[in-house]
Amino acid sequence: MSVLIPTYNRPKLLRRALLSVLRQTTLPDEVIILDDNPKSTDNYEAVKDLIEQYCWLIRYEKNERNLGVVESYLKLLKLAKYEYVKFLADDDWLHPEALEKMKGVLDKFREVALVSSRRIPVNEDEECLLGVKAAEPLCEEDQILDGKEIIKKSFVDLRNYVGEFSTFMFRKSLLDINPFHFCGLRFRANADWILWSYLLTKGKLFYFSQPLSFFTVHSRQDQANLDVQLAGLRERVELILNEQIHRMLNVSLTLREIAQAVEKLILEVKLLVSRGSGKEEESLIRSFLERYSEKLCSNRSSKRLCGRPSFSVIVVTYNSSSTIEKLLSSLKSSLMQNDEVIIIDNNSQDETFALVKRFIEREKLKNFRILKMEKNFGYAKAVNEGVKVSRNDYLVFVNPDTVLPDSWTEIVYENLKDDKVGAVGALSNFVLSPQHLVRFSNFSWILKGKEIVKYINLVNEHLNNLYGKDSEEKKLLVGFFLATKREVFEKVGGFDEELFLGMDDLDYSLKVRKIGLKLLLPKNLFVYHEGHVSFKKNRESEKHKKLTENIFAEKLIKKYGFGNVPTPEELWGEEDTLYFDAFVPIGSKYKFMFRFSDKKVDFQQVAKEIARRPKVGIVTVSYYSSNDLELMAESLKKMSYQEFEWYIVDHSENEEEVKNLRKVLSTLPSEKVFLFTRENKGYAAGVNFGVEKALENNCEYIWILNPDVVVEEDTLLELLKTLLFTDVPVVTCKIRDLVEKDKLQYDGFKVSYTPFPDYLHRIRKVRFLSGANIFATAEVLKTVKFDERYFLYFEDNDFMEKLLKRGIVPLYTPYTSVYHKNKKKSFLTSPLEVYYFFRNHIFYSIRSGSLPAFEKAINDVLAFYKNSFTQKRRIKALVAAIYDGVFGFLGKRDSLSHVPSSKKRVELLREYLEIRKVSKVLALEKGRDYLLTRPRDVEVFSKYLNDAFLLVAYSGERVYR
Repeated sequence: MSVLIPTYNRPKLLRRALLSVLRQTTLPDEVIILDDNPKSTDNYEAVKDLIEQYCWLIRYEKNERNLGVVESYLKLLKLAKYEYVKFLADDDWLHPEALEKMKGVLDKFREVALVSSRRIPVNEDEECLLGVKAAEPLCEEDQILDGKEIIKKSFVDLRNYVGEFSTFMFRKSLLDINPFHFCGLRFRANADWILWSYLLTKGKLFYFSQPLSFFTVHSRQDQANLDVQLAGLRERVELILNEQIHRMLNVSLTLREIAQAVEKLILEVKLLVSRGSGKEEESLIRSFLERYSEKLCSNRSSKRLCGRPSFSVIVVTYNSSSTIEKLLSSLKSSLMQNDEVIIIDNNSQDETFALVKRFIEREKLKNFRILKMEKNFGYAKAVNEGVKVSRNDYLVFVNPDTVLPDSWTEIVYENLKDDKVGAVGALSNFVLSPQHLVRFSNFSWILKGKEIVKYINLVNEHLNNLYGKDSEEKKLLVGFFLATKREVFEKVGGFDEELFLGMDDLDYSLKVRKIGLKLLLPKNLFVYHEGHVSFKKNRESEKHKKLTENIFAEKLIKKYGFGNVPTPEELWGEEDTLYFDAFVPIGSKYKFMFRFSDKKVDFQQVAKEIARRPKVGIVTVSYYSSNDLELMAESLKKMSYQEFEWYIVDHSENEEEVKNLRKVLSTLPSEKVFLFTRENKGYAAGVNFGVEKALENNCEYIWILNPDVVVEEDTLLELLKTLLFTDVPVVTCKIRDLVEKDKLQYDGFKVSYTPFPDYLHRIRKVRFLSGANIFATAEVLKTVKFDERYFLYFEDNDFMEKLLKRGIVPLYTPYTSVYHKNKKKSFLTSPLEVYYFFRNHIFYSIRSGSLPAFEKAINDVLAFYKNSFTQKRRIKALVAAIYDGVFGFLGKRDSLSHVPSSKKRVELLREYLEIRKVSKVLALEKGRDYLLTRPRDVEVFSKYLNDAFLLVAYSGERVYR
């Protein structure tokens, strides 16, 4: 055995690597160290004593000039005397049994060309880095694997399964190529991949599931260099696309397998682009696209589908001069002579009509014609007129701001010819999410805007290779591109001409489904769509669109009945659609048109219930909030609905504050106000106490309100109406900013102390609740309580989770608001707030079982630490919050109540650094103790936070105790 160690300027790591060789249960026959730094003796001095001790084994060579990585590896190969070769990078090291086990396999199995094993990534402190995808094992048991299968699998998955140079041992006699210069191409970042792939063409792979090597991940290694990463990606392009490489490695990839590899390559490109400066990455993308185009072109069949029925393509234009010519050119190149294109111009006020006529005349297109309407009759009527003058049985409606690929007619026909299919759509770059390219391919990450037009045929061929003839059945096909059959079109009555602009695709999709036909979305058809070009040019368009939505709403009400219309999510959404924003009727008359409950709502009975004026209990928890409550009290007095009682639970434990509260509350009738003073057991406990008191007084509805809000005159009545007219027992509403009143802090989907713009939306299910404003029936709050362990923050998230488990999805109404004090400047300024917020953030994310949620919590902690670095008390609180959040120590706790060990700071640090290699559970406690004495130790805080993440995300150690 020859162990070969290339080294350069890493004396400490070199010594570690060499020691791992000398501590092997079976020593090699030679160890050759090649030092590529002729100007320094540091490397030699670091291992001099070992060389002298093992002079019969170790050979130390120093290059006369710097050769670089490639030449150093090649030189070591030439220097090696023995058949079994094991490279070892100077920053890696070996398991003590690595050489014995690998040599034993090569001795025993002549058919094995190469031995590898699972490897463990570590950082510079020799700590295991868990979650590194590249280090995932190839298999779970020791076994001999077919070499050719491993090569193919690695190419398709774009994963170096066998590992880096330090990971494997091979037979030198089988290596008769230069892995750094292969098939006329230079390889550096992936030379190890080339080397083992070539060897596996000559024999099999033995893989140890036990880790036998450790590779170090650090910022100074070549692979961390952006230029090396770029070069590595260029090399991987060749691995996927270069047929000469495939022939040399005796591997054959199908077009589908190449497409699968390309998807993974694009993700790597995207990641690199996000880190780089731009120019080199753009060059890489362009060269990859050209190479991929060439590859597909060489495999492309020129055969077109013969004998398909003729198509009638109908395009409605209105001021479309900037885009129509591109569409016409794509139609010209993709259609046959028996097809026809009918352009219906809706009385454009620009050059559209003249431009189209010139194009038809210039290109001598006998099967293209344009008809001009005397005025703008709207999209639906124009389409119907086009269908009337068309002659073919296959109809295709295409927006004027689209570009079609060459293969679209074949794909549409293959899907539409089925008698059970009523319409066919397409993927696009500008379309609702279910049809967006991003759901089907990573190409959307590297092709932006109009540049995708240049590669539209490439994208379509890629999709075809990736998915073949697969399609998805949909509830809705967006109308920018819609293909159907004449008999279907006529059976459903065509497009509804009352729908002037928009809603036609929603309506047509419903009608096609009603007659029992499918809506299909082929996964291999992509159509470029610029999007809303006419809208941008015409201010009237938005007005027409809103009017059309209301007309459509009236039609749905007529069909289903008011209050019984299925929600848009139910009519057109996917299974995971929480909110379908393409249909938002304008005006309060439509707010209760949709059905949110399985039970049909009796509107007359609801009106009687409201007229009965049921009592509402308003519950507010106060903590030194007398100033805020003064504003709140004034707004409550002005409400139109006055059948309420106000239950204020004061947690200040301060007599002066209680006096102030009594004074503020004296402005309301005494029979309406109930003030309770009690020990501060946290917000959740205060809410539960207040709710209990309201229920004792027979309140039928409960409104949980923060003390720092102001309500509108109709807020309470509107919330009550929303709850009763929808038959959903928990509701909420807009939370506006008290200063910037036209902006929002909460909209059912998002909460932010940085106010964001208001926008048009309707009653909908919430993604989460804000504890500042929750309206619910008494029945719900009798059984669903706030979890008092949280004390402060995240109890509303937990409350929402409990509701969902009971099948209750709260509703949000945008038709009324409360105004909330802006806390942007005051949020998380006190150590206690910091402690409770981040402790509960961490705990809740762990309990949710979502790794992304926990990762977000950890990232939020890190961001806060950086932004609050000068605030020592706050970051001390943060240190305590991390520990308690991970181990689930909840309830009321003083963030600094823990008394650190009497041990000296240096001793605490030493213990922490030693223990963390053995046990993350024990280490976290030591890390906390040290950081409470020195919270600004950035390096240790980073380790502490990383330990918390690893303990929860990957460790098998018991977390909660």
